[in-house]
Amino acid sequence: MRQKIGMIFFSIFLIASTLFLSGYDYVNNIQLIADKFTVELGSNLNDNLSSYITGSIDKATIDLSDVNVNKIGDYKASINNEGQILTFIIQVRDTIAPSVDIKNNLIYKVNQKVLAKDLVTNIVDKSKVKIKFADGKENKKYSKSGLITEKILVEDESLNRVEYNAIFKVVKDNVKPKLNGIKNKSIYIGDKLNYLSNLTAKDNIDGNITKKIKIVKKANLIKAGHYIVVYSVQDSSGNKTIAKMKLTVKKDRAPVIKGVKNKTVYLNSSVNYLSGVKAYDDRDGNITNKIRVDKSRVNLSKVGKYKVIYSVTDSRGHKSTKIIQITVKEFSFSNVKPSGGKDVDGDSKASGEQVGTWD
Repeated sequence: MRQKIGMIFFSIFLIASTLFLSGYDYVNNIQLIADKFTVELGSNLNDNLSSYITGSIDKATIDLSDVNVNKIGDYKASINNEGQILTFIIQVRDTIAPSVDIKNNLIYKVNQKVLAKDLVTNIVDKSKVKIKFADGKENKKYSKSGLITEKILVEDESLNRVEYNAIFKVVKDNVKPKLNGIKNKSIYIGDKLNYLSNLTAKDNIDGNITKKIKIVKKANLIKAGHYIVVYSVQDSSGNKTIAKMKLTVKKDRAPVIKGVKNKTVYLNSSVNYLSGVKAYDDRDGNITNKIRVDKSRVNLSKVGKYKVIYSVTDSRGHKSTKIIQITVKEFSFSNVKPSGGKDVDGDSKASGEQVGTWD
């Protein structure tokens, strides 16, 4: 009899232990739905208790703070039901294959390297992906022209994979690139010259190859003369274009002052020193406004001959000067040449009569 009672108590103990170890709270009637739960990489984490346990959940709380949904792995989580702790595992997994868009209208040259990754765009996946041809190669070359169809394999870090068909052309290229923007130029000695300014190069296959333009022959920028500048550009198929530019290097001359001449004026008169005077420069053009007049030696209140110095300087510092003579003399009637036939007072025609204002 005692032996039977002992067996009964032992059986009850085993049942209670099993229920406890399985996460079953007999008093509050709560049990884990599973020991492990799977979450998709990068998705929102579900914190709804009913997704993890059954039974009375009114007073239960869930702790998912250690779970990183952006990194594949196994993370511990727990539910607390009035002191009763139930632990379980959140498995973050990547089960979705990547997606890409296949590029259209691609053209490659014979024997040009074709990278599998260059055939796709708009890659979407939660992890890094590898892009290869279906035979495992990352790149290929084609010795014949034609329309090519290749299977592209896209695989992520969790080995989720998908295949796409890529179609592109392989052509034999005999077309030379075009070199644009070359114009004949004139500069002055000492000027800086950007040989590649405004130049562009375009190829029928390679597209913009401006960076491949080379200067084969330059000019001597410190010596006046006429030069031929030679350019070249070559595409990836070896087609080369040669172009030439005529460059004139000119000596930078000093400006020219025009219209200055010796003057004769009367004592105590006024003089407009800049009347009819202009200045021109090959580079700067009209620089009349830069003319300076040194008339410090002139004394208009004293009879005599005086020097007046004109000067002008261009933007490069080249200076020109001209010197004229101002003759100051006394006024006298003998200096006035009569003009016959002019009547002064209206009384009769006069011979040699000159209209004037006398002091």
